[in-house]
Amino acid sequence: TVVEKCKLLASAIDGVLKQYRLFCEDGYVNRELLEMSSGHIVFDSLKGCIENKYAYSLSDDLRSEMFLLFSDQSMMSYTKRTESTYETVPQLRLSENIHRDDYEEYQFHDLDWLMKRGSITVSDDGFLTINRERVYILKDLFCNEVICPNYYDPSLRKQVVALVGTGDLCYGSTLFSKPEQNYLNYILNKKEYSNGLDLRNKYAHDTCPLDEKTQQAGCPELQKIMAVIIPRINEEDNCPPII
Repeated sequence: TVVEKCKLLASAIDGVLKQYRLFCEDGYVNRELLEMSSGHIVFDSLKGCIENKYAYSLSDDLRSEMFLLFSDQSMMSYTKRTESTYETVPQLRLSENIHRDDYEEYQFHDLDWLMKRGSITVSDDGFLTINRERVYILKDLFCNEVICPNYYDPSLRKQVVALVGTGDLCYGSTLFSKPEQNYLNYILNKKEYSNGLDLRNKYAHDTCPLDEKTQQAGCPELQKIMAVIIPRINEEDNCPPII
């Protein structure tokens, strides 16, 4: 039945993660220790085997820089010549030859600040250029709230190391990124969100709803959770550490 599938999945999710935790701590899965473990899995406490697996925004300056470059509330993608044709500063610059004088006077402060931050440079004749590597990283971070430096090429990794050195980014080495942790907590329990679906607890403690449509909606959610977990665990063995 659907209820039985959900109970099996909820149980398997806990079992897989407990085995991973033992493997990460000891290098192998000790079955006796696994059978003695009874506590719940806390997602933000699950350590990864790879150091510096993720990077997160740490400074207000970096968040302000991303806002000016990418937010649809930023005025920096607007110039009096192009008006509102482009949504972001990189789109504007990569599509048009933009001169500093194309901006209004009230925008000069933010423009000069972006130049000071290094995301925009200006040539001797006043035309603006995007620092593509830095902007690529900031765009990834702005859209996803986290970046995975191990998948970047060496030049981008150097940019990440530099941003960590200036205190703009910080590394994380958990199994799941913070956005993933929030997603898992929302679906499986009420640790972070009072309106969470709480599927793991409901099926583990047999307090699940009797309505079959509700059960059928919960089963794919648990399947998706397993589809998130397995690649993350496999990744720990295949992803090269950042240098």
